[in-house]
Amino acid sequence: MPMHEPAASYEARWAECAGIERGNDAFWLAVELIYQRTRSNGAGAAGNPQIPGFEDRQHFIDNCAASNPSVQQEVISQAYKASQDGITATPTLVIKDKQSGRSIKLQGAPDGDVLLSAMDWLISTREK
Repeated sequence: MPMHEPAASYEARWAECAGIERGNDAFWLAVELIYQRTRSNGAGAAGNPQIPGFEDRQHFIDNCAASNPSVQQEVISQAYKASQDGITATPTLVIKDKQSGRSIKLQGAPDGDVLLSAMDWLISTREK
């Protein structure tokens, strides 16, 4: 969303780079840290988050977020797809049932019960 730029794109690249460095758990930890530290109205976080236990790779993650062209292109592609899909709020989660092709869009930060309910709804609406 343009109002969150350029901070949002940088933070998205930073989370992607954490995932490249240490896998899915690191990606989701980075996302959590970003949401905890991000100031509102597109101001971004006050400096790069520091991932506990990653001190030896923090410099790599920061450099990757600042200058890795493939990560930059991935984030641009994701932002474009989000705009095409009508996503207008952050965070937004889209859950897709690969069998039926149906999906549900959840705006905001859903808790576990909301996620389970959304998945149950997708399963219950499958064509028999």
